Amino acid sequence: MIRQLTALLLSLLVAGPAAAHPFGTKFHSMRHELRMGEQGLEAVVILEVPTQVVLRIYQSRYAEAEISTQDAEADFLAWWCARLGEGLALTVDGQPAPGRWEAADHPSNGRGAEKFFVYLLSFRFEGPVPSGTQVEVGLSNASLPKAKMYYSSFAEASGAWRVDSNSARDLIGDRADAAEVSEDPTAWTRDEAARSLKVVFAR
Repeated sequence: MIRQLTALLLSLLVAGPAAAHPFGTKFHSMRHELRMGEQGLEAVVILEVPTQVVLRIYQSRYAEAEISTQDAEADFLAWWCARLGEGLALTVDGQPAPGRWEAADHPSNGRGAEKFFVYLLSFRFEGPVPSGTQVEVGLSNASLPKAKMYYSSFAEASGAWRVDSNSARDLIGDRADAAEVSEDPTAWTRDEAARSLKVVFAR
């Protein structure tokens, strides 16, 4: 069983991403991303969890479990994504967006490196995609309320769309307009106000 568990842990650590936030492994991080373009609205939330936290939970869940590597990976990813997703809410023009949060189809999802594991959720619309000449999008995040957390947010428009306002600018300035996840400390904040993001897109 020990040999099997070791193999499972190593499978999660292979080809993991580098740390995105620069504040050390005592902190989690959340990043919120909103994009509006010709294909509609995209919403993504990225969670970084210190590797020692992930491996401790992983061992407690699977140390005595008779489970294949593939099934354990899938189950653990689903468990983390459920924890992240249960506190997320997306609104469009003040109304709940029709759809649901789900694990993003990305090779880094559920993978880790020396310092952090990464979990990504994206919003799948199950109704009309927002349109019109102006759209106000709200993203609120109440997940993992007890974790020591740093936050970053980003909004981007393409095509005929533009970003008219972005509440994250009040907290991290023009870093709220930077697409790349930055190791620059000024791109992150511990202010709990960053758990809510409001962006107005217009065209």
